[in-house]
Amino acid sequence: MGNQKIKVGNVAGDALGVGAKGVVAKEVHGNIIQIVYKSGTIEEQLGKLTQIPTEVNQNQMAGIDGSILPKDSEQLQESVTELLNILKTSGLPHRQNNEIRAGNHQLSQVDLLLKKAILIKTEADQMYFENASNPNPPEKKLPQSESRSFITSSILFKERKHKAKLQEAYDLLVEANELDPANTEVLLHMAQLLIELTPDDPSDEQKLLFRIQRLLNNPKDDVERFRLAQTTFLLATTADQPDEQLLSDARNMFDRLGRTEWVRQCDEILEERKNQEGRNNSQFEFYPVGSWYVKTSDFVGSTMQMTLHSNSYFEATQQAGMYGNIAYATGQWIFNPQQRMLHFQGAVNNIYPFMLGVMVQYQQGQTFYGVGTDGYSYVLQKV
Repeated sequence: MGNQKIKVGNVAGDALGVGAKGVVAKEVHGNIIQIVYKSGTIEEQLGKLTQIPTEVNQNQMAGIDGSILPKDSEQLQESVTELLNILKTSGLPHRQNNEIRAGNHQLSQVDLLLKKAILIKTEADQMYFENASNPNPPEKKLPQSESRSFITSSILFKERKHKAKLQEAYDLLVEANELDPANTEVLLHMAQLLIELTPDDPSDEQKLLFRIQRLLNNPKDDVERFRLAQTTFLLATTADQPDEQLLSDARNMFDRLGRTEWVRQCDEILEERKNQEGRNNSQFEFYPVGSWYVKTSDFVGSTMQMTLHSNSYFEATQQAGMYGNIAYATGQWIFNPQQRMLHFQGAVNNIYPFMLGVMVQYQQGQTFYGVGTDGYSYVLQKV
């Protein structure tokens, strides 16, 4: 094998061996590496990578409405790893603008790191809610108490895997930031991940957000203006209480850019703040963990006995009216304290999947009142 020769064809620049996964030679032009001898898929993979959007989505913070994971995500991630290895072993100076080209497609080292981080983040989001109601069921039927214990352990395992994936994505963004410290898109994604990685400590993401604000003090185009508006929105909503002035500033920026979906989100939060102040400026804290008795406004007057566990697992029994059918539901819950939105995803009777969100709007005594994404009102009483 040591005497084996690789035919690279007509190469004008420096031809370098790169490995056995398809790319075996490259040609260096300044700070650009041109792939000249490759597998039939490397150019196609680079083309797919260029099409992955990098804009921070509206609802990614909630961890539910993440981007759709490409079917060949794993293969794309392997391609990014291979291309990054080419750049790192090329002998080019360690610069932010080192790029790789195959056919008509071209991406920088920072772009590749950002794309891979987005793929991993999307994979983590989908993993978190996948098969929530019956994670890795045992082959043998277990007693109910043991079955619940097994499900709880499986959920905790998935939570650890989810956080590990988020950390992996964040580490890639840190590497990209080291190459290009002034890249505000990378910084915004870093701040977004910190919101999930350190939910009890907003100071780390806020430090990054203030940094982005300084870098975008004089935005040069609508892309940067939109990024500045997103930064202002996140600064407003990551505080202990939403900052109405910052929210209004962000809303005005989104409005000028015609980003109606973001304007609507700002309006909803501002309206909720106004309603809250109208209730004699009463403040309330909603702690989801525990047992609840829930009444709904559906036409049969359904009621629920529901327990939300601290590991994000829930179980509920719902009865349709006083003498109606009884259904049992299990799954996972997440509470977004900024929007006071309680999300559920699971299955009814271990068969029928469902997803529901309940926005907790106000409190009277020990009773909380909310509205669901199904259009019904919900009254929640702690048991």
